[in-house]
Amino acid sequence: MKAAIICSREDPVASNVARILVELYGFREGGSSTSHMGDIDMITTDSPPTSCDDLIASIDVELVVIPSRHRSETGRNSLLAHPVGNWGADTSLGGKPETLSKTSAYAIYRAVLTFVDAAERLKLNGWEIGMEVTHHGPYSEIPTVFVELGSTPQVWGDERMAEVVAEACIAACGSTIPKEVAVGFGGGHYARRFVELMLKKDIAFGHIAPKYRMPVPPHLISQAFEKTVESPSTAYIDWDGIKGEHRDMILRALKALGKEFLRC
Repeated sequence: MKAAIICSREDPVASNVARILVELYGFREGGSSTSHMGDIDMITTDSPPTSCDDLIASIDVELVVIPSRHRSETGRNSLLAHPVGNWGADTSLGGKPETLSKTSAYAIYRAVLTFVDAAERLKLNGWEIGMEVTHHGPYSEIPTVFVELGSTPQVWGDERMAEVVAEACIAACGSTIPKEVAVGFGGGHYARRFVELMLKKDIAFGHIAPKYRMPVPPHLISQAFEKTVESPSTAYIDWDGIKGEHRDMILRALKALGKEFLRC
């Protein structure tokens, strides 16, 4: 699969990942801002990770992977992957209002499994390992996933952890596939119920709408399926992690779309 790893020079994690891809993975220069390894391009840019819409639109690939720093109010150490898009009208972090970008559940799945393996190998006790819900830009018509390291400057600059993020970026471009693909609704920002299902039942998740973004209008529920490129037919609903009235709205939309749902 032809893929691109886009590394922003203004992002400390992405800058470290770009260097590691050259030093450890053998990416070779193919231009002033592009290096190659097999079918994977590594592109460096001055644009912030959430605002590289025009760059993505200009390249011919099947998948875009964007390494980035992760910020959180708690400052908890984390290794996370997630899809891209905006459930609401706020575009302060890029993207288009009420519009999801295309994403790949397979790529997210592969990155998360890499993080889980690294957490066990490196004994990263107390770290948040897994997946975030769909949020922020850029807007992309090419399946796009973020691969993030958080949440403090000390961790962003950690060489060993940057190597883990680089490994996850390469893994995201690989060929391992799960038994099932789905979208998700409900729960918190770190999608812990869905990550648990991913690891226990071998399910890959594309777009996920959290409780704090409810109610989700029908056109965005439709986009969650349409823009997860593996064409899921099932939604998992965090039954206790969503208000009943919002759950009922989702169920009506799923019925109109002819999609199945499962409680979790």
